[in-house]
Amino acid sequence: MLNLLRFRDIADYTSHPELTPNEPISGAEAFDRYIKHALPFLHESEGEIVFMGNDIGLRPLKILACSP
Repeated sequence: MLNLLRFRDIADYTSHPELTPNEPISGAEAFDRYIKHALPFLHESEGEIVFMGNDIGLRPLKILACSP
């Protein structure tokens, strides 16, 4: 699976207000929180992130993940 991600300057939590942090955070920070939570589930299913990064800081962030 290949994901190409771009982030908002300020994360939008309107569809899940219960997850809204006390202080506004960037979309990239919100993604960092998400991926830290999601990785154990990916590993539990024997999946892995093969590549995560971008080209010299340019958008979008690229993620290549594999699972059986």
